[in-house]
Amino acid sequence: MKIRDLFKENIFTVSNFLTILRIAALPFIVYNMNLESITGDSRYSLYALLFFIIVIFSDFFDGLLARSFNQESKLGQFLDPVADKICLIIVGSSLIFYKGLPLWIFTVIIAREIFVVVSAVLLFYKKDVEVKPNIFGKLGVAFMSLTAVLYFISCSYRLLDLFEVKELSAYLTLIFYITGSFLYVKTYSVYCTGR
Repeated sequence: MKIRDLFKENIFTVSNFLTILRIAALPFIVYNMNLESITGDSRYSLYALLFFIIVIFSDFFDGLLARSFNQESKLGQFLDPVADKICLIIVGSSLIFYKGLPLWIFTVIIAREIFVVVSAVLLFYKKDVEVKPNIFGKLGVAFMSLTAVLYFISCSYRLLDLFEVKELSAYLTLIFYITGSFLYVKTYSVYCTGR
């Protein structure tokens, strides 16, 4: 499949608009987190959280609306995961810089994302195989969103005096992402080995 094939279908759809909206909300998240850091005013963290909620809802509804209105397009199937990766990188980096998200956890998640993206692109262009998210990948995304929310609000509640809830959520995110990676390899390696 060629890049130009992505634009053959109707690209002006509600779901594609929501995908673009998801990316457009990112500068406002970073801006408000920076303002909170400069001023110490926690209201800016709530504003950043509000824009992040827009990101979450647009991510949920873009695919749902595309299926409901029969507006699924190759461009949307391409843009949606790209937007997800951009959101992950920008929000995750901001949470490290402003809110103390552990760098090592984010580094493992990013390494996993790079692996999945490169593999998906190669399979798409070489074998015309569309890589679909698995249940562990979806759980990883859900817990990454929950982790982000907990870090946005600086939730310091400790569970059984062992972990802060936000840290536990980050560890669970990591577990789901790594498990999902093994499942990706198991599922799609057949296209590389020819068996």
